[in-house]
Amino acid sequence: MFLLQPGQEYYGEVERLLVDSVNIGLATLQETARSVHGDETLEVAFHDPRPRSPARERYWRSTFAFVQQVLTDPEISSLPLLRADLRRRMSVATLEAFSLAGEPGSRRASPAAQHAAYRRAVEYLHAAASSPITVEDVARHVELSTVELVRAFRSHAGTTPSAYLRELRLVAAHDDLVRGDPARGDTVRGIARRWGMAHTGDFARRHREAYGENPSATLLRQAQFPVRL
Repeated sequence: MFLLQPGQEYYGEVERLLVDSVNIGLATLQETARSVHGDETLEVAFHDPRPRSPARERYWRSTFAFVQQVLTDPEISSLPLLRADLRRRMSVATLEAFSLAGEPGSRRASPAAQHAAYRRAVEYLHAAASSPITVEDVARHVELSTVELVRAFRSHAGTTPSAYLRELRLVAAHDDLVRGDPARGDTVRGIARRWGMAHTGDFARRHREAYGENPSATLLRQAQFPVRL
């Protein structure tokens, strides 16, 4: 496994080559890296074409395998929430797996600034949960690095911003199930994907853990006993 950067030449000899590749735009990587490190002047350049360690390589490969599997479904390309999530996953995995030149550090916010940013982040997540936002978008909105934003959520909520957003979307999907009607074409799969959940099985498991029943049962019950508003 190795990284090819724009503007660098590589030479090698191979036989019977089979390649799996991912092309990530420099602008996408740079935007993610600037949010992660809290440095709007950061220029992305990688120090080495090889991964930092076997563990980091395994992390990148597992992320790639997940993204590749999800993208085998042609419907995914039309879902902005999922596309944004997959793009972020690959960008963050690449930044984690390969060493950046200079290894920039992350800024640290004061406890007061961290708390204020956490409250703004929560408001933003509730307002934008239906949009294709990423953790980097939230960090940029509240003017923290992604690392500091994660610290703020762990400190004030005992969770991460990604997990918080997933829970918001699970609640929204449950509300759609409650209001759904199979006669109108509502399905568990469609509702899950509307809220950025590619795997219906994973959505069903999380729904059971949160609400004590399968999402299909919720949708069917509401069809039999519709809610009168």
